[in-house]
Amino acid sequence: MNPGTRLEDRYRLEHLIAGHGTTRVWSGRDELLVRRVAVKVFGRRAGTRHRRLLQERAKAVARLAHPGVVTTYDYGETVRADGAVRPYLVTEFLDGETLAERLRRGVLPRDEAAAVVARVAGAVAVAHAAGIVHGRIGPETVQLTPDGAKVLGLEQLGPAGTRAEDDVRALLALLERCSGEAVPQSMRGTTAAEIAAALDAVPWENAPVAWARPRRRHRVATFGAAVAVVLLALVPLMVVLDSLRTADSAPTLAVPPPRMTVAPAPSEAPAESAEPTPSRAPVEADRPDAATAVDALARLRRAIDVGMATGEIRTRPGVELATLTTTLLNQLDAGTPVDLKRRVAYLRFAIAQGTPDDIAPARSVELAALLAETGG
Repeated sequence: MNPGTRLEDRYRLEHLIAGHGTTRVWSGRDELLVRRVAVKVFGRRAGTRHRRLLQERAKAVARLAHPGVVTTYDYGETVRADGAVRPYLVTEFLDGETLAERLRRGVLPRDEAAAVVARVAGAVAVAHAAGIVHGRIGPETVQLTPDGAKVLGLEQLGPAGTRAEDDVRALLALLERCSGEAVPQSMRGTTAAEIAAALDAVPWENAPVAWARPRRRHRVATFGAAVAVVLLALVPLMVVLDSLRTADSAPTLAVPPPRMTVAPAPSEAPAESAEPTPSRAPVEADRPDAATAVDALARLRRAIDVGMATGEIRTRPGVELATLTTTLLNQLDAGTPVDLKRRVAYLRFAIAQGTPDDIAPARSVELAALLAETGG
């Protein structure tokens, strides 16, 4: 392809930005909506199965709502004169430079390193919650933009056998590369969501204006000490999360696989929040309808994604809530026995504990109301 090529009589290629193997990334123009875009054209040998997988991955990524995820606009396929089919992806155009280019000038200040990796970890955590593994996290797949760090390559297929644990190890390696300091041993073996939560609480004194957070009164002397303090604070949460993973061996409510439906957003105010202390065994007379619970949780997850995208929910609480909600939603959808009342009580408690800076009051009311609709 050459500059000036038009795809679907809409996307005009302007100039080549990058090339990886047979994949080419172009700066382009959406002539229908009159906006600048990036167009990634994949290899000319993409077979039918590979194209189908790319399309499914693009659909999944397009549903992710996180400031660190590149917005996907469109997917298409173009047929060359020789009959070869080449898939392409249209995304938002990103200004700035890659993290690899920035690191050639030296490591980042501690707070800037924390800001970059926190954003990347948050985006990866949201992807993991949706069943997407990146597989190639590194300085070359992180773009530094005026709006913060963005993760590149989520829509591409990772190496065969790639697991979420591989992304977590890559995130820790990225943190070491950015800061020039060893990651505390206590952070190893954690999850992307926990890395994002830990780094989101590190002081942001030296971060660029676009990534700045409100300054805290007390500073931690070193980056390593800051992370250690945050992890100590997160220990109770990690214990609770671990208990939630195993607690479903108690007497539970078997929920049959429901049919997914979408209902209008609630208008009623939520019931008063309470700490998670309900009985572990559900009351027979209060058995919730599975389809209703799944529908409410699906809308809750979308509300969390929108809140994170608009800045109404910060990364740390947003990733935690999204992960907990998605896990419960998937279990209910699969018919896995769960203690719904107990799990909803913990979600309600987590929302109630957020400060107005963590979760905007109006958004908090909406989330609590959606939880009330689950019947848990």
